[in-house]
Amino acid sequence: MKEINRHRLISVFFGAFYGIFGALGFFCLGNLYVMAVFHESHRYPNLYPFCMYFGIVSFFCCFGALCGNVQYLCNRKRKSDESGNSGFGIGLLIEIAVMILLFVGGSVILDILYNLAAHK
Repeated sequence: MKEINRHRLISVFFGAFYGIFGALGFFCLGNLYVMAVFHESHRYPNLYPFCMYFGIVSFFCCFGALCGNVQYLCNRKRKSDESGNSGFGIGLLIEIAVMILLFVGGSVILDILYNLAAHK
């Protein structure tokens, strides 16, 4: 596999990871915030622990991915400085585009699943 394609695939992987776990974390944070403001966590005996656990898990997954991404980008930048070829900007653009698409799609899917589960 070419070096450029491998870097783009890794950028897609990091963007997908941020988008999926970011959407889950945002969903959990939003629900926990509303439950805390209105003091209604007792009305949602299943949703409250789900949001607590998976919100924490998604935070640590995003933080771990961020650390891995920074290390990968620093190593890639160092290697591109030595070899003279760069593709640093296109990788970041791919990562941001994939992250936004999967964040929006994941948020919509989580909302649909929540509404289906809430109305049963």
